[in-house]
Amino acid sequence: MSANSPTSLITYAPVINRHGTVVGAHFRVHAHALAVADVASALNALSAVWTAPDCLALIELIGTDASAWIDGWSPRSGTVLITDNTSIASTSGYVALGDEAPKLCVRSDAGGREQAVGYQLVAPDQLAGVAGQVIGDQSWPVYASEVESLVDQVKAVSFGAEFIGGWSAKHKVVARPSNQRLGTIANVLKLMEVVDRDGAFSEIETIFKRDAVLSYKLVSLANSAALGLSVEVTSLQHALSMIGMARLRRWLAVLLANCGDESTPPALLQTAMVRALFLESIGKALDMQSGRDDLFLLGTFSLLDKILGMPLVEILLHVSVSEPIMDALVHRYGAYSGLLQMAEAVENADDKRLRTLCDELAMDGRVANRALIQAIRDSHLLMQA
Repeated sequence: MSANSPTSLITYAPVINRHGTVVGAHFRVHAHALAVADVASALNALSAVWTAPDCLALIELIGTDASAWIDGWSPRSGTVLITDNTSIASTSGYVALGDEAPKLCVRSDAGGREQAVGYQLVAPDQLAGVAGQVIGDQSWPVYASEVESLVDQVKAVSFGAEFIGGWSAKHKVVARPSNQRLGTIANVLKLMEVVDRDGAFSEIETIFKRDAVLSYKLVSLANSAALGLSVEVTSLQHALSMIGMARLRRWLAVLLANCGDESTPPALLQTAMVRALFLESIGKALDMQSGRDDLFLLGTFSLLDKILGMPLVEILLHVSVSEPIMDALVHRYGAYSGLLQMAEAVENADDKRLRTLCDELAMDGRVANRALIQAIRDSHLLMQA
């Protein structure tokens, strides 16, 4: 089915707290005047893969009438609806949800605050104007939206915003790695090379044992909820045996992305994981079984230059990647180029490019929606490790 079929495409931005930790996501549902029933159906279809309960999920509906509750939508617990119309709180559909009704995040220029429950949405240029009257009222924690620069992020924190949404993390310049961190990066790249040539298990274990930090990271990853193991992993050897050689290269890519230093924004690390999981899911949906590992690597590697503070070309000199990955990352063309562009498009508020890419791949937009929500959920679990 083509993306031209009626469907609401979803894009997102990470939400961080005052300390820079990712605590949720701001989802934009691009409805474009679709019938209310279609919007409700698109959202309800994502219930099975919705974000973890401890992940703040803000929903903004774009291009549809937000004057009343969307009849038929049954949001998961913890969802927050962004609105400029607080009268939603008194509509029969909203009231009928009872304790499960989502909190509201009301724009700073909306009236009727006494009717709403939840959060106050403030744009960066409005922070100074609302600081005195809203910030400090614990019933109205402020969410600073569309924060796209580090300057605006600092300003949002200084004015007391509890939550900050946007892509300011992409503009953070990470210093070139220290010699110690370069050593860890080199060890991960060496491990990837050993796995590529089907090296001995003992050789892999020896490299891990040389780097205590790397070993600790692997054991932590093996114990993460995202891996889904039913037993606690207590040692390096145990972790390697549980992960298995078939999946080790994937987890080495995760370890490589975690080689950033304290100046690397957590949102950047999580974005790389979202891209990796999103592309892997898209590959599965398109029946690209042989390329799913490649697509996971593509997503992870797409932000390595920003995460590690090293030119991407320099990193790729030390690890073997397939030609389609190299073409997409370095030259922006080839078999995977459109998929990488799709992973980037879901990070933009404008859904036109995403819709075009879905059409070019003859892919139903609902597949992209599901892949995105599931990737954000799984990356949230993974980054808790």
